[in-house]
Amino acid sequence: MVIDEVHTYRGVFGSHVANVLRRLKRVAAHHGAKPVFILCSATIANPQAHAEKLLEAPVSAVTESGAPRGARTFYLYNPPIVDGARGIRGSYVQAARKITAALAKAEVPTIVFANSRLNVERLTRHLKEDIAEQGGDPESVSGYRGGYLPEYRRAIEKGLRDGRIRTVVSTSALELGIDIGQLEACVLAGYPGSIASALQRAGRAGRRQGGATIVMVTRSEPADQYIAQNPAFLFGRSPEHARVEPNNLLIVADHIKCAAFELPFEADEAFGEFGAEETREILEYMADQRVVHRGVRRWQWTGGPYPANGIGLRSLAEGNFTVIDRAHQNVIVGEVDYHSAASTLYPQAIYIVGGETWQVMHLDWTGRRAEVLPVQVDYFTDAMTYGGVRILDRFDEVQTPRAALGHGEVRVFEKVVGFKKIRFTTGENVGYGEVNLPENELHTTAFWVRPLPALTRALGVPRHRLIDALEGLGEALKAVATVHLMCDGSDLGFALVGVEDAPRIEESDSVEPVGRQAGGVSTSPEDLPTLYIYERYPGGVGFHDALYEAAPALMKRLAMLLDNCHCEDGCPACVGAPAPIQHTADRMRSRKLARNVLTAILADLPEPVIDDVPA
Repeated sequence: MVIDEVHTYRGVFGSHVANVLRRLKRVAAHHGAKPVFILCSATIANPQAHAEKLLEAPVSAVTESGAPRGARTFYLYNPPIVDGARGIRGSYVQAARKITAALAKAEVPTIVFANSRLNVERLTRHLKEDIAEQGGDPESVSGYRGGYLPEYRRAIEKGLRDGRIRTVVSTSALELGIDIGQLEACVLAGYPGSIASALQRAGRAGRRQGGATIVMVTRSEPADQYIAQNPAFLFGRSPEHARVEPNNLLIVADHIKCAAFELPFEADEAFGEFGAEETREILEYMADQRVVHRGVRRWQWTGGPYPANGIGLRSLAEGNFTVIDRAHQNVIVGEVDYHSAASTLYPQAIYIVGGETWQVMHLDWTGRRAEVLPVQVDYFTDAMTYGGVRILDRFDEVQTPRAALGHGEVRVFEKVVGFKKIRFTTGENVGYGEVNLPENELHTTAFWVRPLPALTRALGVPRHRLIDALEGLGEALKAVATVHLMCDGSDLGFALVGVEDAPRIEESDSVEPVGRQAGGVSTSPEDLPTLYIYERYPGGVGFHDALYEAAPALMKRLAMLLDNCHCEDGCPACVGAPAPIQHTADRMRSRKLARNVLTAILADLPEPVIDDVPA
């Protein structure tokens, strides 16, 4: 059995996949088979350990590549500063456009990676225009992203292989191993957020013996600017680790249910490395629910048909939205996932596919469909959103003189409130519009750190600097929590929500806005926002409980991360990158200040006993 793209099986998704492999090996063993597994991965820091965790068996790592590969040249291009006071640089999208147009003019097969679907469509449209002006074939340029119809994606892939399409602009959809032929150049429009992803994207060019050129165009964002100034961060350190936790109780219980349907459990049988006693306890609970029956020697499934139908390996899908061209007999032109629909298909939005523009005339939220009409416009639309976190139920909270640490059920929400019209050619705002759509919300669980006014008074630092230090602490805490939980960074979300950001609600409403104090919502200058680490899955999978129980050890690990970082005063490896403005005395995102804030919080917590938390 060959398992490709092993580095993508991490976090909650990877933990589910590890349990699927347990089920597969269990059924194979019943029939007297013991499959040999071959696993293939992109560059990650722990390929052998990760593969062994997935398979629960020793593996031999082959780390020397025998694939033919020519020389690769990597360029970092930092657009020039256009606003020195605020440290804003020229448009990275326009810079990526110019570089790609030059490569296309030289007939170099090129892939461009953008970090959003909107930028994919913007670049596709611009490049088609540039190629046409150069006397070339605009059809040699194509976009590629999620939401395109399957037959449209297959046609693009075929065009890349046979050479008809020589420039493709993609999201992460082409980051993995789809055969897209021989490419000689790769342009990254912005740092994708992780070293592993950047290297994976760069590896799409030069897969055979010819040389390859990779260009990363950096944005004005702090992380991009840090890499532009410190390229060794990208090339001189190990990529990120992939982590899974197959024995997470909520995950493994679902798969034991599926395994019981596939094959009866023997009385003393373990489920992989999930022990026999623990497996028996789950089966006894399932027997109480009348989905299994305990016989003399084995447990038999008695529930409904095929329980695997009710288990999502990634998250709970809510159905895609279909985009229909009303002017051409309701032909389907695309699909949009549920969570992107509100910011993409609101009425009057410009919907773009392959550089062609449609305007959304009607959105049927209940029926999951949007009606569009083809239009010729010189602008695109960008949604304006408002979001936050509300505490629904405090499971527990401990309060010290300077901070409160707690966990509970929360509602994470985002609402599209309007949109901007932005001209394709210049990037200037040419209009606004209002949007009235339901909120996108996620009911989940979270761990939080709520600073109290005494913290502000103890440090004597301006409030805006303390808020930025808390944001840096949040970035670092999320990284430490990811290691502690052995999950993927995408399993956790981070939010810093202040009392001024919380929506006003009626006193009769049972929902409690973040930061509510006795007697109402306070907006004192001493109040600081609350730091949330929340789970990105409906209902959560139990991470919040583990974080709360290990809070003292977690904070101690956070202090170690800040103390052991070799940066001068803040970088993406600890508190996120420092602000791009380097010449001001009041520079923000300071590691030292974040450490002072953490010290003030730690002073009131019990001394932890650091258990087996990965370093």
